[in-house]
Amino acid sequence: MHVTVPDIFTFFRMICAVILPFLTPLSPAFLIIYALSGISDMLDGYLARKLGQASTWGARLDSAADLLLYTIALSLLIPIMRSILPGWIWWLVGFALLLRLAVYFLSAVKFHRFASEHTLLNKITSILIFPAPFLMRLELFSWYAVLVCLVSCCAAVHELGIHLRRPVPDVDKEED
Repeated sequence: MHVTVPDIFTFFRMICAVILPFLTPLSPAFLIIYALSGISDMLDGYLARKLGQASTWGARLDSAADLLLYTIALSLLIPIMRSILPGWIWWLVGFALLLRLAVYFLSAVKFHRFASEHTLLNKITSILIFPAPFLMRLELFSWYAVLVCLVSCCAAVHELGIHLRRPVPDVDKEED
């Protein structure tokens, strides 16, 4: 296996994710490490395309790093969000998560492996989810959470449709 420059940024994001549980959520150190992980996420894809180093391995590694980061970050931030967000929003959060799980389940059954498409809607979802820790203290955070959930649901339904009509996953191809 040949490790590329973009892979190094992706590995860096994974290291940042593993550091987060040792920091106090929303503390300056937490937000800095979290921000660095976001910067590495932007750079790995950009560098992969710019340097001609895009690969199936890199796309899978990127998806795994995203999943690791968001799983860890959300496990640390959900207790804080539970005190901020009204109960009805959690039904929408649960629905968005069920849709995303349906996508992962379908890809596992149909393709016999994890497949996550790099669609425009998935990218928009990530862009919207990422600043949440920086926005949690704002009064309108509840409505922001609703927006994120709705976009996430649309992204999951879109990806579900892609998986249903495509005979094999194509994680390197970007779809709108």
